[in-house]
Amino acid sequence: MVSGRSVARMSLKFFASSLVLFGLTATAASSNDNLELLKTRYKRPISIPFPETAPYSPQVAALGKMLFFDPRLSGMQHMCCASCHNPSFGFEVPVPGATGSANKPLPRKAPTGLNAAWLPTLFWDGRAPDLETQAQGPITADVVPAAPIPHRQDAVAFTSVASA
Repeated sequence: MVSGRSVARMSLKFFASSLVLFGLTATAASSNDNLELLKTRYKRPISIPFPETAPYSPQVAALGKMLFFDPRLSGMQHMCCASCHNPSFGFEVPVPGATGSANKPLPRKAPTGLNAAWLPTLFWDGRAPDLETQAQGPITADVVPAAPIPHRQDAVAFTSVASA
């Protein structure tokens, strides 16, 4: 025979299990709602935003691609943008730190270039307001890719003209 205490314990266990099950179901539903809200909030736009000062053209896109893979912009003519921003690894460096000219280790990784069109600022400290300004940074830096001074001036002049 079942005692009154046993029935009370079984009822309590059933009630507690029901509460847990109800709580899990409610949590799952709210998690799905939160997930859908996040997906909506962070959905990538259909079109790429181009500034008025640098509208898209197939010619400039082709030139940019050629320069991205051109090692002549480096001082020793052995590095290109893709040396660190490797397309095979999501346009980033696949090792803990990037390597600069003369195989000198750099203090930080090369971030991915993917989705850069939607970034409000560029570089680690946010000093570049747009991609055109950012493109001048590595070319003029002493460690990456360490282009000779005449090449640097030509590259800076080109990026200034291309963005105008």
